[in-house]
Amino acid sequence: MTQKTGAHRKVDSAELALAGERLIAKARQLVGLQEKNLPRLVKAALRAGSTSALKRVPWEAMQLFRDGLFLLIGAYPDRLALPS
Repeated sequence: MTQKTGAHRKVDSAELALAGERLIAKARQLVGLQEKNLPRLVKAALRAGSTSALKRVPWEAMQLFRDGLFLLIGAYPDRLALPS
């Protein structure tokens, strides 16, 4: 059996969630997205079509949002369980 290498300390879920939220906030900041404008921007994107709306979003912002979302999902995996 081989010994695992990598992280030397455990990261708790609160730390993981905070890192995810920071990445998502950075992605929003990169595209100038403020929380109060979300409903208006979603409606505009739906009217224009998702592909035209995505063309205006920098790739770096998409990656930051994706990474932040994965960290948040990793922090709270039990919330994804379907009720039986």
